[in-house]
Amino acid sequence: MAFNLLRVLALPYVYSQTRDYLISIGRDRPIFADMAKEIVPAFLSQACLWAAPYVVYRSRVRHAAAPPGIAAASPDPQNPPPS
Repeated sequence: MAFNLLRVLALPYVYSQTRDYLISIGRDRPIFADMAKEIVPAFLSQACLWAAPYVVYRSRVRHAAAPPGIAAASPDPQNPPPS
């Protein structure tokens, strides 16, 4: 995931360097959206792979932090958990 994050963050720099190089050799400049279409979906799909395990981890940590015999606190005080 870190590699894809670096690719997304470096995209503006890589685009400007590529554009300048292509213009200097007389070719058409690239379209930024075309470059982003490859990189951004790869980053988002990689990030989504970590979302479900993170949600499970956070829910287990929250329940493990409650003392034995006492239910974990409900995040909504208007809707307490069933006893």
